[in-house]
Amino acid sequence: MKAQRLLTITFITLAFCMFAITSCNKEENKEEIEEQELSDYIQDVDGRSILQLKVDYLTYCFEEGYIEKTGNVSEVNFDSIPLSVEYKAPCDFGSISIRYQPDHTQLFHAGIVWMGCGKISHPKTYIPEQKFLRMNTLLEQPSNDRFQTIKDDDFSNDVPVSCLEKIWQSIGNLDIINQYYKSNKKIGVYLYTPSVGCGDPKDWDWIIFMEK
Repeated sequence: MKAQRLLTITFITLAFCMFAITSCNKEENKEEIEEQELSDYIQDVDGRSILQLKVDYLTYCFEEGYIEKTGNVSEVNFDSIPLSVEYKAPCDFGSISIRYQPDHTQLFHAGIVWMGCGKISHPKTYIPEQKFLRMNTLLEQPSNDRFQTIKDDDFSNDVPVSCLEKIWQSIGNLDIINQYYKSNKKIGVYLYTPSVGCGDPKDWDWIIFMEK
């Protein structure tokens, strides 16, 4: 009787282990598939879309990116990216919202906090830097007049040329840039400062928009 019970327990234990191993393998395969799909998606984005890249304000390191598909609006033939900006000044809590004007697609929304630190609420998640392939050579930097400073109020200044050069050094060899670079559209640059007042520049980021 004891031998039979021991045999039953052993069989159940082995069955559980086999199920756990199979489950783990399925999860690993799922992750591999998702990574492959994400890689394919990044490298071959069909249709009209906006590429958004985030670059650290102090180090100029490319951190992460996002692709927002927009509607096929036939009358869109602007040189610049047609964006609408809604800015709420942070008396305590403020916000910045950037939309693609032709079809009102939300591109970016984030909080701005006086004596604190806001957060980005859209996009909810970004694609990490390591998912973006890099080319061996740096694309030639576009002329300065191709950069479009996105201002959140009437007192904002244009992004200095020296900053544009550092930003381009960080993103100019991303393989995906090629798809948007060829469109000859302007490149939007926004300085997101989630902390103001005694804000900490370590919290700040350059947000780059490219359209195709």
